[in-house]
Amino acid sequence: MTDGAVLTRARSAPVWWILAAVPAAAMLYAAATAPTMNFKDYWQVLVQVTSPDGSLHPRGLATLYVGHPVELFGTLCWLDAKLFGGDNRALAVLAVLLGGVIVYCLNRMLPARLSTTQRGSLTVAFSFLMFNSTALEIFVLGGSGVHWLCGLTPATVAILLAHRGRAMPAVGVALLASLGHGSAFPVWVALVVIGWLRRDRPWRLGVTAGAGVVVIVTWLLLPKKPVPIPTDTPLGPDSFLAATVGTLSPIRDTGAAATSIAVGALVAALLLVLIVRLVQQRLAPAGTAPVADVLEAAGWVGLGVQLLLVAVVIGGLRDEFGATIGITSRYAMLPGLAGCALLALLALRFPQLTGARTAALALCVSLVTYAGGTLRADEVRAQFPVLQLSAVAMRVGDRAEVAATGITPDAVHRAAVLHVYPFTSGFTVGCGFHLGDHVDQRTIRRLPGQPLTGNPTVGLLEKTPTPPAELFSGWAMVDNRRADCVLVVDEHGVVVGGGAVGEIRADVAEVTGGVDIHTGWTATAERGTVGDTVVLSSDDVLYRVTVPS
Repeated sequence: MTDGAVLTRARSAPVWWILAAVPAAAMLYAAATAPTMNFKDYWQVLVQVTSPDGSLHPRGLATLYVGHPVELFGTLCWLDAKLFGGDNRALAVLAVLLGGVIVYCLNRMLPARLSTTQRGSLTVAFSFLMFNSTALEIFVLGGSGVHWLCGLTPATVAILLAHRGRAMPAVGVALLASLGHGSAFPVWVALVVIGWLRRDRPWRLGVTAGAGVVVIVTWLLLPKKPVPIPTDTPLGPDSFLAATVGTLSPIRDTGAAATSIAVGALVAALLLVLIVRLVQQRLAPAGTAPVADVLEAAGWVGLGVQLLLVAVVIGGLRDEFGATIGITSRYAMLPGLAGCALLALLALRFPQLTGARTAALALCVSLVTYAGGTLRADEVRAQFPVLQLSAVAMRVGDRAEVAATGITPDAVHRAAVLHVYPFTSGFTVGCGFHLGDHVDQRTIRRLPGQPLTGNPTVGLLEKTPTPPAELFSGWAMVDNRRADCVLVVDEHGVVVGGGAVGEIRADVAEVTGGVDIHTGWTATAERGTVGDTVVLSSDDVLYRVTVPS
C-alpha cells in the first residue's frame, strides 16, 4: 500500500466512525430520557436477590430466574438500588454501553485486508443493527436489556478472543457470560467450533468443551423458579420451527407474522449455508483449502453458530407462547447480531462485494431495518405512561394497580426499605408536584366537556374508582394537545394522587378533530380521601375535569 493510500484510508476512517455513532447516540439519548420507574423484571429479580432488610441474598443470586442465571444481573439490580435509587435510566445507559462494546468487538473481528470502505460501512451496519429501533425495549427498559447483555456482551468478547487465538482468556470470559444470561450458554459450542476451524491444539479444545459441560450441568442442578406458561395450546413441529426462525427475523411485525417468520427463515438459511460451506473448506484435504479464508471467518462462524443455537433453544422452550413468540421485541437483539454475522460472512466470502458494493448493501440494510422498527418502538413508548402510573400507585397504596403491572407486595416492601424509586425524594406525581402539596383551588379552571369538532380545549372524566381499584380515567386536550400531567386533589386542595398522561386515544381525535392522539390519562389516589378532584396541568394552568352531564 502506497503512502498516499494509507493517508487516504486514515482520513476516511473517522467518517465511518461518526456515522456508526449516530444510532448509538440516538439510543443513548433515549436511554437517558427514559422513565425513572423500572419495569416488572427488575422488581421480580430485586425481590429474589435481596433479603427483607434490603441486604444482598446470595442464595437468591444462585437461583435461576425464568430459567436464566442472575448472578451478574441480580448484583447490578441491587447496586442500582443502593447507588442510584433504583433508577431505570442508570440500567438503560449501561445497556447502551454494553451494546457499544459488542459493536466494537465486531469491528475488531474484521480482517485488515478489507478496504476502509468495507470495514467502515460494515461497522456502520453493525451499529444500526445493534441499536435498531426494533430493539428499543432492550435499551430503555434497562432491566430487560441489561439482563440479556450480561450474557451476550461477554459472549461476544469471548468469541473475539477465540477468533484471535486466545483460547484460554476466551474460556474465562465465557464463564463470566454464563453467569449473566442463558443466551450465553451456546457460546461454548461456538468457542469449540472456532478453535476447530483455527486448528487449535486438542488440549485447548478439550478444556473449552469441558468447561462448557460443567457450566451446563451446573445450570441443570441450580434451583429454578417455575415459569408460568400456557399448556392448553396445541403445538407441533411447525410451531417450533416458526418460533425458532422468527427469532432471527429483522422484520418483527405480528400483524404480518407470516412475512416476518419467512424473512427469519431466509436469514437462518443463509447463515447455515455459509457456515456449512466454511466447515467443508476446513474438512478439505490439506493443500486444497484456502486456510486464510477459514481463519478470518472463524469468529463470524462462531457468532452465527451461537445465534442459531439460541434461536433453537427459544423455539424449543418458549413456543408454548405461540408460533409468533420469536418476533416479539424482547428478542430483537438477536436478529441484529445475526444480520451482523451474515453481512460480515458475505463480505468475506464474495470478492465481488467491492468497497462500494459492500457500502451500498450495508447502508441499505441499516436504513431499511432501522425505519422498519418504528412500529415496535412506538409499542414500547406506549408503555411509558403505564410505568408512571405504577410509580404513583406504589406510593399511594393502590394494590390493584400495582398487582396489575406484575409488581408484588414484596417488591413494594423492598422498594421502601431500600429507598428505591418511587420511594425517593425525587419522586413527583407530575409537573413537580409532590404528594401533600397544596393547590389553590380558586386558580383551577373548569375544562369544557363538549367533544365537538373544532373545539381545541376540551376533556372529561370517564371513569371513577370502583373498589378495590382506585383508578380515575378520561381524556383531555388543551389547544389541541395533551396535558402535561394529571393530579388528584382532595376537598382541601391537597395533592393525594396523580398518574400518567399521553395514553393513545385515537377515538377522541376523530371526534374532536384534534391533532394529538395521545390525549388519554389515568390517575390513582390515596384510599379514603374526601372530595377527590381530578386536575390537569397545561403550561402551568390547572384545569378540572368532570363527569359529563
